[in-house]
Amino acid sequence: MQFSIAHSTTYTYSQPVILEPHVLRLTPRGDGHQGLRSHRLEISPVPLGQSAVNDFEGNTTVKVWFAPQRERQLVVTVRSQVETLCTNPFNYLLEPWAQQLPFNYPASVLNQIQPYLSGPPWRSSVDGSVADLAQEVSQSVNGNVSQFLTALNQRICDGCDYIFGN
Repeated sequence: MQFSIAHSTTYTYSQPVILEPHVLRLTPRGDGHQGLRSHRLEISPVPLGQSAVNDFEGNTTVKVWFAPQRERQLVVTVRSQVETLCTNPFNYLLEPWAQQLPFNYPASVLNQIQPYLSGPPWRSSVDGSVADLAQEVSQSVNGNVSQFLTALNQRICDGCDYIFGN
């Protein structure tokens, strides 16, 4: 299945600012499950330069830097085409410790994921409705992870509008 993705973010400043370098994490992954068919990044004002590098998890990041002039707005628009290559979304096995919510991580896994558990500074400001939704869905399936993932995806699907076209 092919998907067209369009994303735009606009920053409008109350007074002119000098734009510092930005790291953009807006490139969809291309791997064994998903093919990245095209990707276009549009930035206004046009950056003085940009470079793409992979981060430690293998994600493509783009660093952009700007001329030292004052701007009132920064607009970043991304358009991508991806194709899903996985025909069976249930082609996975859950570890015994990951079959029930909340997870009971073994020490070996905890060591690997610890940086993600403490989280970035913005994590503490996540809208409480996200946690409420997760809790509601988890309770409705008695913490069963497979059923939770199915129910959560269904709730997201039911709550989104899809626009089909070229």
